[in-house]
Amino acid sequence: MSESYVRNVIEAALLAADTPLPVAELTRLFGDSARPSAQQVRAALAALAAEYSGRGIELKETASGFRIQVRRELAAEISRLWPERTARYSRALLETLPGRPDENALSIPPGAPGAWLPVAGRLPAPAEKSAGTSMARRKGLESA
Repeated sequence: MSESYVRNVIEAALLAADTPLPVAELTRLFGDSARPSAQQVRAALAALAAEYSGRGIELKETASGFRIQVRRELAAEISRLWPERTARYSRALLETLPGRPDENALSIPPGAPGAWLPVAGRLPAPAEKSAGTSMARRKGLESA
């Protein structure tokens, strides 16, 4: 098996993989009869790294293996491929989120039956909700 074939298989695998590939996994790509040694795989990786010098991509070794990535100095230009879009949330999702940390969910409008409004910046305790009287009356803030 030629050196260029080993290098081409490794390059193709690194381009196709979505995670870094360790040397052991790169070695397993080849059949048992033509499997290169770990040293030959490392030599092919070094040859690829030398080929990529001065180009827009680089071969990077991480803790979990090797990967091909865009050079850091080109990241600003390449990031334009993925324009930022504002998040679009459904009404159902927005109704489940509190407007402020001290408010109940937005699905019950204030003043509607069953709506409990916080008094003095706090949420009602479960016992206060089931008492059947308003929190304001319980606290003595509402005239009877």
